[in-house]
Amino acid sequence: MGKHEKGSAKDIANRAKAKGLQKLQFYCQMCQKQCRDANGFKCHQTSASHLRMMSILRENTGKIIDDFSEEFEKSYVDTLRRHHGVKRVNANNVYQEVIQDKHHIHMNATQWASLTVFIQYLGKKGICIVEQDERGWFVQYIERDVNSLKRAEKANERARAEKVEEEKATRRMEKQIIAAAKAQGAREVEATTMVRGEGESIKLSLGKGGLGGGLGGGVKRKLEEVKLAVGGSGEAGGAVEPAKKSSKPLSAVEQIMLENENKKKREQEEKEAVERRKREEEERAEQLRKEEKKKKGKRKDYWLRKNIVVKIKNKELADGKFYKKKGVVETVVEKYGAEVRVKDTVDVIILDQDDLETVVGPVGGQVMIVNGYGRGEEAELVEIKTEDYCANLKILETGELVKNVEYEDFSKMA
Repeated sequence: MGKHEKGSAKDIANRAKAKGLQKLQFYCQMCQKQCRDANGFKCHQTSASHLRMMSILRENTGKIIDDFSEEFEKSYVDTLRRHHGVKRVNANNVYQEVIQDKHHIHMNATQWASLTVFIQYLGKKGICIVEQDERGWFVQYIERDVNSLKRAEKANERARAEKVEEEKATRRMEKQIIAAAKAQGAREVEATTMVRGEGESIKLSLGKGGLGGGLGGGVKRKLEEVKLAVGGSGEAGGAVEPAKKSSKPLSAVEQIMLENENKKKREQEEKEAVERRKREEEERAEQLRKEEKKKKGKRKDYWLRKNIVVKIKNKELADGKFYKKKGVVETVVEKYGAEVRVKDTVDVIILDQDDLETVVGPVGGQVMIVNGYGRGEEAELVEIKTEDYCANLKILETGELVKNVEYEDFSKMA
């Protein structure tokens, strides 16, 4: 039966069905063929191509299943790391995100019989923290970034060193206070009561035998004289006379007390500086969250652009003649399709965006952002982050550096 006329209602319906995720039970992993119903799947199982793939599977069962298992594990872990970071999430929710891609590796083609067995495998391997409660199985990705671990270790070492130095300084100060007190014959100060008559003022003289004696048996100077006028008849009601500055040098104990006060002042200033930096970091983090939210708001479900280089990933087209071939988009058709001129040939074919993927290109090359923040902007490829499957781009018009752009959100320019 021939294909329906392009643009007809039946053609549009068929394209819509092929674009979305269909029933997984009618999918053949070996042939990477999705059938729409049981009858189509039965016909596929009797086809020559399927029987040929089954014979290959029988000859290399172990290797093929191991390859499928490795690809499924990589897909699941990448989805968990990218979408959820190190947060604790339901394992089944992550699996539902994985199977949204209709070309994903199906679990029934792997060595694991169920999602529970697979989750337990991740826990034993040390990739995730695995827990079970009344709501089901939960996983939490274990971050193994070498740079992050080194930074955390250095921060812990600095904190331990600062704590040791602080303890040493405290012990040295205590020894100095004890030594100064012994040198000056320390004695206890006896508490006395102050009695004043009605209308009288109280004068406190701090010198020998007073507070100074408590600090060292006679700090050899008179610190100050404080007059407290209680119930006086002056305009202010009660006046405090300014203290007189001493011309004599400070004793050892007084120097230690002064050093303690200065140290406390410095510690308070450092604490305020730390709190200020913390507030600034929180403000920057909030700004980054707002920018990230703004970027996500610009994402679309279509990404094709004219004059970008793409790679064909449809294995069935022309019996695989164009599989993994690169081409240039000459015209975008109804947002989701494109006329692609295959490189090194004269062929121009019309393909859906699901049959195409982006091409990264070399560092320093010119690319176009096809989705997310900066969509439609031409940029320069500054850095490729192979482990994170993303890159840093510099928008040519504004010079803005856009970090961590995923591979599928930009493509090499023709």
